[in-house]
Amino acid sequence: MTWNMMKFNEIIKISFLSRCSILANIRYTSVIHFERNVSSQTSPNETTRVRWRKRSWSVDPVVKDTFNDIIKGCRSFTAAETQRAVNQFNDLTTKAKVSDYMAVKMASVVTTHLGWKEGEKVLEMHYMSHGAGLRFAGEASVMDEQVEGAVRRIFDNINEDAYKIARQFYCRLIDLKFCKVKDCVFRIFIQGLLKK
Repeated sequence: MTWNMMKFNEIIKISFLSRCSILANIRYTSVIHFERNVSSQTSPNETTRVRWRKRSWSVDPVVKDTFNDIIKGCRSFTAAETQRAVNQFNDLTTKAKVSDYMAVKMASVVTTHLGWKEGEKVLEMHYMSHGAGLRFAGEASVMDEQVEGAVRRIFDNINEDAYKIARQFYCRLIDLKFCKVKDCVFRIFIQGLLKK
């Protein structure tokens, strides 16, 4: 055990030229905080800190409430109820500006109840009708936690081929610029493989 820790410390010293502190919690992902010295224009005691951008999009409360009414009880939807929810969602997208996270959540619900092809149709329809310019600029209106929840929903509710379907879903999200490749989603895939 101590030999492995010594080796790990040597590797850390080699790979990181900057100071690094790792905060780990067994139940959550490790979080790494980097601090490095800034260029020679500043004093050697100053360090830079990483700051996350806040989301630049907001959701209309009326649209959000309508979407929540459509999706309410989605875990126990039958095929007919899912199709009715898709039709209501399509009506909502024609009447109001729907955020990307709503389309991602709806697509994951549809995928779990009607199959991957129907879920893909929801994603592609939203891709064609709303916010393509913002998505290509890297400003999709969906957070990493929402993408993670959508992929987890597929793993939790599909018994056969869950890994394959979740992989297709996630790759399609990346292709349509809804999200970028994220470690938190890879963790879900690894957990899914380990459960098998």
